[in-house]
Amino acid sequence: MSILYFPKMVKSIFKLEKKVVGIDILRSSYITWFYDKYQAIAARDDLAKKMRHSRSIAESNYRKITIENVGNEDELDSEEVPAQTVRREIPKTEIQEREYFDLATWSKKYRKQNKDKFVKASKKYYEANRDDVLLKKMLFNLNVSKNVSRPTHESQVKYKLIYNKLDQVWESTL
Repeated sequence: MSILYFPKMVKSIFKLEKKVVGIDILRSSYITWFYDKYQAIAARDDLAKKMRHSRSIAESNYRKITIENVGNEDELDSEEVPAQTVRREIPKTEIQEREYFDLATWSKKYRKQNKDKFVKASKKYYEANRDDVLLKKMLFNLNVSKNVSRPTHESQVKYKLIYNKLDQVWESTL
């Protein structure tokens, strides 16, 4: 599965209203669940290696310390002892309804109000990075929109384009 397709697949699985479930939240959820369930250091080291970080990083970011966990450090050497957690019910008086902030609508409004500023910045960026912008546009047309099936020979030479048969995409070696 390609790196471009996987996030689309995850989004199609979790079609929630006004919520986005991405790869990062799935990763965090799994690590948090694992640390709640398994306390053996060997198991945690193995997971950290699979997740490509250290156990100390995982413990500082994902380990949820509860009343039962505090002071039970000697249990960490035992094999896969489920953690016991204390859940506190939050009274409805403490829960505050938050208004949904629609970033896309705000962004459109902001861009419309500051159109001249964005046009000027875009032109300045294009002038400074013309070849990079054109390369990205070309790769988009070749790989994503598929408006073009093959680049010209001049473009292949100029941008050092090669076709990756394994992933079936055009790439640049620049």
